[in-house]
Amino acid sequence: MALIPIHSFGDPRLAPFERSFGAAARLADRLHYTGYVVADAALPGEGAAEVLVSAGGGAVGRRLLESAMLAREQTLLRGATWRVLAGVNCSEADFRALERLAKPGIVLERSREDFAALLAHCALSISQAGYNTVAEILQARVRAVLVPFAAGGESEQTLRAQLLAERGAAVMLEESALTVASLAEAVNRAARAPRPGAGLVELDGARRSAELLRGWLK
Repeated sequence: MALIPIHSFGDPRLAPFERSFGAAARLADRLHYTGYVVADAALPGEGAAEVLVSAGGGAVGRRLLESAMLAREQTLLRGATWRVLAGVNCSEADFRALERLAKPGIVLERSREDFAALLAHCALSISQAGYNTVAEILQARVRAVLVPFAAGGESEQTLRAQLLAERGAAVMLEESALTVASLAEAVNRAARAPRPGAGLVELDGARRSAELLRGWLK
């Protein structure tokens, strides 16, 4: 029986497959890394010098968004506009609760189709550590605070955030340690840090995956 090649949407310089899959060594030469899959770089747009706060789809992001809105005045970036994206899955009740915290200088929206463009031009990103958001943060090389979702035994986002923090590409704050004060302190650390350097990970995973698939089909 033919051995089927396996490809991983990742970069071993950041996260070798064996960090999350114990049997990776048994795959040997069948395992091919492609780099992360991320949309093309965004064109210039809105959002210059803003703080962009997001929580993916928003189903579990209310606590992070509330903390960010309350932390604004305690940060070095309190003079910037803070754009808070509640997410398409944020409940109506949660959205109304967030609206009550939207003081002058805070723009609350459900979502933006130009998220990547906003991210590319913001001063700092505050978010969870989902795959898509992290890939776009790496592409934008933006200063970032990551508060990984960790409820229900979830560990993937925590590992991703830890790896980026170890390489100076983000400031990580454990979800269990999230308070208004701790988030403000994390924002200030990130604001003082240099922008992440280029070339930390490979971000051309879509093209590389297509090349591998074409080669295997020949």
